[in-house]
Order: sequence, then structure tokens, then C-alpha cells
Amino acid sequence: MGRCQPSGHDNPHRPPNEHAQRRRPHPRPAGRRVHSAPDRRHAAQRRAHPSTYRLYVDPSLPGPAIRAVRVGGMLGCCSAAESYGLPVPQQAGLHVALEPNSSRLRSSTNASRHVPAGAEPGVHLHWRDRRVGHQRFRVGLVDALQQMVLCVGEEWSVAAIDAARMKTPGSEGHLDDAFYRMLVRFCAGASGDIAGLSVRGAESPLESIVRLRLQRMGLEPVIQLPIGKYRADIVIGDRLVIECDGTQHATAEQFVRDRDRDALFAARGYRVLRFTYAQVMQSWDSLVVPAILAALHGSGDLHGSGGFLHGSGRNRDFS
Repeated sequence: MGRCQPSGHDNPHRPPNEHAQRRRPHPRPAGRRVHSAPDRRHAAQRRAHPSTYRLYVDPSLPGPAIRAVRVGGMLGCCSAAESYGLPVPQQAGLHVALEPNSSRLRSSTNASRHVPAGAEPGVHLHWRDRRVGHQRFRVGLVDALQQMVLCVGEEWSVAAIDAARMKTPGSEGHLDDAFYRMLVRFCAGASGDIAGLSVRGAESPLESIVRLRLQRMGLEPVIQLPIGKYRADIVIGDRLVIECDGTQHATAEQFVRDRDRDALFAARGYRVLRFTYAQVMQSWDSLVVPAILAALHGSGDLHGSGGFLHGSGRNRDFS
């Protein structure tokens, strides 16, 4: 006589509410794919019916994070840096960090549509091992900055690193000295010493970009120099002040404050040049550089002490 199989409620290897538990899957980290089929015995059925392939994501996540999860990864590079409150280039697009073995990528707007890698406009993919701890929808801060160094180049990478180092300790997006040294070590080699160009003290990304461009000209800019009750954005030589006006200078209150700064600097014997974001980014060679060189020629600081840092700069012809 054959042995009777115990019923589902009597089977110690299967809890009574097994199927009910399967109908209500536990919350899963963003980006993890799960199947709606009960178990692995239905693998063939899942392959034949891809609609049973489910993707669970927290709807409270930011929009870019949800799009990155649809692709098959998480926020990386500029997108992750922006989520930490750091400056990134305008219209940087969506940057998605993927595992090295990621495949079968999907559209950032339609998770049911497969898209070949690099075929979706505005979506930039980063296949890299994550070295420093990440969150559920974005890579860690050090990884995000390292990806920026390798992706967007010198100016915006240094601007983001400068901003991260200036954040309040303990706040989101703050890069302390230990992690900064780690970042410099990670970036050494393929990217040169871009991360090492960061200087603590810059109060806006525009200041960082202007400082880098002045250094490439051979000049020796000093940032955030105290003059009276204010601090000048950038000082070149002994008497030239360069003020960098970002978007925060558009208010009437800030306009009055800027005029007060200019008057105080002039009373102390400084010449002030004030440039907007658009002038720096769009008219650097045609407007900003000639104005700076003319001011240096007029003040005698072009070849004076502190005028140039590099020997090659001293021999350049600016006439």
C-alpha cells in the first residue's frame, strides 16, 4: 500500500500561507528584477511570456532615479552628483551606472522595450565596479566624482569636487579630506591629476572654472581673498579683482550688494572686473580674456610679482 502524502497544511516543509506570500512580494531594492511565476520550474514559461518579468521600484524616488532603474542600473556620474546637490553641466542628460556584466538594457521611459547599449539619446552608460559604498538608487559620492572626472573632463569635475569639499561636514554630498585623498588616488593615471586640481574655498562652480582657465593662461589667481568686510572671488596680482556672477546674482538685493562690494574694492585701490556665467562660458576668448589682459597691462601686474606662476607664461606675447 502506498504512503499517503500529507496535505498542504500538514506538510512541515511548506507553510500554510505560502501562495499568499508569493502573491505579495516583499519590497525589494530599486533595480532588482523578480519573476511573477511561482518557482524555477516555470523558467520556460517566463521566457515565452516576458510580460511576467516584473520590475519593482519605490515610486517616491526622484524621476531620474526611476529612469535609471528602468535602464537596469542606478544613478551615476553627473546624475548622481546632482542628486548630492553638486554642480553639473547644463543638459548633462541621464547617467546610469551599471554592473560590469549588465546586459538586456531597457529604455529609460519604457521598461518593456529593450534598447542596445548607447542607442538611447541623452542616456550615458557607465560600466564600472563600485569601490565605495552606494545607496539603493545611486552610486557613492566618490564613485560619482570619479565617473565625472573620466566623463565630463576637467572644469566641471573640479567644480563638483570643490563644491563637495565646501559642504558642511556631515551633510549630504560632503567630501572630507580622507575621501578626497581616496578620490585623487582612484583618478590618478588615466585621468592625469584632474582631481588634484581641486582647491578648498571656491564658493561657486563659476569661480572654479574661471580659476582653472586663468591657471592655464599662466596666471596665479588667489580665491576668496578678504578685502575689508568682503572676500573677493578671485584676485590676480596686487590690484585686480575678478568677480564671478552666477545665477544667484540675478536678484535686486544681490545687485545692490554687488555694487557695494565694487565700491569698497575700488576705495581700497583695486580694479574690479565682473563677469556673468554666460560671458565666461560663451565669450571667454573674445571678451573675458582681452578684458583681463588689458587690465593687467594697465596695472603693471602682467609681469610683476604674483602675475604669473609658470615660466612659460612670462614669455607669452599678449600685445
